[in-house]
Amino acid sequence: MKNLFHLLLGFYLVLNGLPLFSQSYGNEWINFNQNYFEFPITESGIHRINYSEINNAVSDLGVNINSISNSGYQIFGREKEVSIEIIDNNSNGLIDSNDYIQFYAEANDGWLDHLVYDSIDFIADDYYSLFNDTIRYFLTWNSGFNNKRILYESDVNFTSYSSIDYCWKKTFVKYTDNYSLGPQQSGLSSPKYKKGEGWVGPSHGKGGNYTETLSTNNYYSTGPNAFGNASIVAVNNSSSNSNGNNHNTKLYVDNNLVFDSSYYSYELLKIPFILNAQSLNNSVNVKHNIANIGQGTDYQHVSSISFWYPHTGNLSNYSEITFGLSHNNSQLKSRFTISQLSNNVTSPSLYMMDDIVRKIPLTQNGSSWEIVTPPPSSDRNRSQRLARWPHGRPSHHQIGTAAVLRRV
Repeated sequence: MKNLFHLLLGFYLVLNGLPLFSQSYGNEWINFNQNYFEFPITESGIHRINYSEINNAVSDLGVNINSISNSGYQIFGREKEVSIEIIDNNSNGLIDSNDYIQFYAEANDGWLDHLVYDSIDFIADDYYSLFNDTIRYFLTWNSGFNNKRILYESDVNFTSYSSIDYCWKKTFVKYTDNYSLGPQQSGLSSPKYKKGEGWVGPSHGKGGNYTETLSTNNYYSTGPNAFGNASIVAVNNSSSNSNGNNHNTKLYVDNNLVFDSSYYSYELLKIPFILNAQSLNNSVNVKHNIANIGQGTDYQHVSSISFWYPHTGNLSNYSEITFGLSHNNSQLKSRFTISQLSNNVTSPSLYMMDDIVRKIPLTQNGSSWEIVTPPPSSDRNRSQRLARWPHGRPSHHQIGTAAVLRRV
């Protein structure tokens, strides 16, 4: 079981809920007795809504901001309530001129695109939205006291736990140069979204090769196996060879053949691969090859390549990072040692992205930083996101400020 963190230097951990089997429409989160203000999100990370934005919005409704208790604020995104923290500098329970709401928001991707396909298996990947690079989040309020808040962990007794030797780091590339129309007949594609339709990379033909190099800096060579996935779409249906095949796809990882398949017609391939941690270097090369097997034309596109690998505690190369931690089931909590951050970091922040986001304290131990994380709320993966604030203060580039709130 892996836990994901974001280092701000902060950690973010994200858990998706269990699938629902009853009919839903995506608007179940709306309380039609409340007012909602929308604002756009274009980048994942910590975002902030300050006093003036909230005050201007509610004043247009004839509402005095001082009539709204801090406990009443809510933010929704991706059809669910998100955890927020309210920075109340004078602790009066209200948002004043120097106060603000802070929360983690995810940029738009293909998280909802599977709904337009007949099968979730038809979508090449969910890294990039078919429709829009912007998502709307919503601010509202009520009179409740149980709205979702970021929880603050307080355990800094790291010596009580054995340290995990590595974290998990994901590196990936998503291609958006071309658009695959999916299977066609006489040059026409279906009005429905079919297998392999979506954004992909450049076209590669028979006899062609394409290599992508993914960075794997600070790999942990004695950790578990690294693993990845390549998503490739075959986009034409030409003459076949004597075996009835008109496509061939080969995939090499660091010059080792991991996949070789000949097949017929339009196809979407999702190719998993594994790489021994002892074979890791500072990068991994993934090569896509289309062999001549006697077929006619053979056109294919790479949609995405992703790779998870064990990473050391040296996080000095990053201004912010999302990473995973494996929970130690033999201990109530888990400890991880960050051996190195950039020299100009004085006040890192760490968010554990569970169903309820938790803020994890970082304790300096000599030149290292120690963290103690609770177990995840379910058996699903969690992520941690670490973002660092040089000189103890976040810059405007590291904290997104919400645009003008618009009533909906």
